[in-house]
Amino acid sequence: MINIRPVSDLRNKFPEIEETVIDSNTPVFLTKNGYG
Repeated sequence: MINIRPVSDLRNKFPEIEETVIDSNTPVFLTKNGYG
């Protein structure tokens, strides 16, 4: 599944994003305007 997150989550929820990337070994796409 494609994981799309707003770039503000990188600042606000970095540990959660990092855990997702490490556990699932899939990329997280950061966008200017939100989720997908």
